[in-house]
Amino acid sequence: LELDDITYSEDTVNELGRGTFGVVYRCQLRRFPDRDFALKVIQYKEHSRMGIQKFHEHVYRETDILQLMSDYECTATLVGSRWVSIDKLLVVMKLYPNTLDKMCNNKLSPTVKKSLALNCVNLLEKLFRCIKVVHSDIKSNNLFVEPADNEAGVRVILGDFGNCCNLEDGDIFFQPTRENRVDGHGKKVLWSAKSYQCNAKNRTI
Repeated sequence: LELDDITYSEDTVNELGRGTFGVVYRCQLRRFPDRDFALKVIQYKEHSRMGIQKFHEHVYRETDILQLMSDYECTATLVGSRWVSIDKLLVVMKLYPNTLDKMCNNKLSPTVKKSLALNCVNLLEKLFRCIKVVHSDIKSNNLFVEPADNEAGVRVILGDFGNCCNLEDGDIFFQPTRENRVDGHGKKVLWSAKSYQCNAKNRTI
């Protein structure tokens, strides 16, 4: 992506979501004038406590995972990314207007609830078994939905990989949350791995 390809404004009108590692805005691309996209803005000033080197390691980890999963239809689609400066990255993704959070505000039949739950579990299992990705921030506003030909009428798309890690090899240790944890936006976290270790690289988050 080139910087002049992207048109966006960092204001509340275009803001789609706000998380620990960035703010997401609605944006447009010059190549696709009739479509909107999601733009995640990641800035070092919001994470200065981690140091510029660790900030770059974190950012590259997230974009690498998005690229790794680009062939899988169950995860958010990466369109491209571009550094604005040494301390600011723009990540453009496909825009998913509906989230599981919005869908759950409506009355759902037990059949649809069961189908969605199985869809989520199968998605997480597929991520780990097929491409060794562990997601540690599963909540309803990080799960997008789009129409599908199945029992629920929709399929779940997993987004926000800011807290993810790709495991190349080694054993994994999970320490799941035991309490009903709520994130900074008042959304209940459905599942979270507070920490894990990969013997190969001894990573912990």
